[in-house]
Amino acid sequence: MGVQTLKNAVILATALVATVILIQGAAPASTVVSSRLSANIVAGSVASSSTSGAMSKLLQSVAPAGAPATATDTAATASSGTVATNPAQVAPTQASSVSATSASADVSGRTFSTTPATVSVTPTPTPTPTPPPAPVCPAAIGGSTAGAPGASDPSGIPGTSSADLASFASQYNAIRVANCLTPIPFANIRYSSCLQQRMWWMADDPSTNSASAWGHTSTAVRSDGVPIVGCDGDLAGGSGYTSASVATAWWNSADHRASLFQPPYSGNVAGVCIAFAMTHGGVNVPAPNEPASFVRAAAYWYGC
Repeated sequence: MGVQTLKNAVILATALVATVILIQGAAPASTVVSSRLSANIVAGSVASSSTSGAMSKLLQSVAPAGAPATATDTAATASSGTVATNPAQVAPTQASSVSATSASADVSGRTFSTTPATVSVTPTPTPTPTPPPAPVCPAAIGGSTAGAPGASDPSGIPGTSSADLASFASQYNAIRVANCLTPIPFANIRYSSCLQQRMWWMADDPSTNSASAWGHTSTAVRSDGVPIVGCDGDLAGGSGYTSASVATAWWNSADHRASLFQPPYSGNVAGVCIAFAMTHGGVNVPAPNEPASFVRAAAYWYGC
């Protein structure tokens, strides 16, 4: 009976250790149980009831806290033998819940940080937007104007010459091309006899005030009461002006630019004409008259 009883006790102890390991495997991760349970089996003649009591104590020492009793607790029997457990190897059950604010957790003597590691992520650079392609501007064109009579009025005030008209047309189109506007055909930049009549009417005002009679149809009045004649248009002039410089003056004035150059226009310029006329000097009473360097000019955009 002694040898067989000892064998039975070893088998039963092994089964109990396996049961403990299975029980602890189902416990929360924070519970630590050593898989190496030391069992010292002491040979001797021990009563079955004593062996059963020792096995029961063994189960109680390694089972999780609060774990319900199992059938093995009461059914374990052995003929003889004493099973001793190593407290250092079988840790008591700890609380399975972990505080959300815990900085670390200790598992089987090793500490694991619960603080997330800082991950350095290189941001994807934002692509630089591709600028829209620069507009393709119209090129300069060649050509010539039809010329002007270069006549003077009865008071001897010179009117528009062919050179005046050509110089104005050249500067007018140069400004358009420089600002990405389609140039007007040179043949469409024309001398206007109607504008010429208005410029002579202004220049023949006998007032020594050069601004007398200056203005548009609704506002211009001559000092001698002579009724207005000719056509209205965009006006420019003064001492030292030329037919080219009046074109620049009109571009530099927002209102005149919109009227005479019409930047938004995108239609066919073949049907666009520019009327132009100017005078050189003026009548003053008493003399001397205004010099030829004092210029009055007018122009307007129209369909032709």
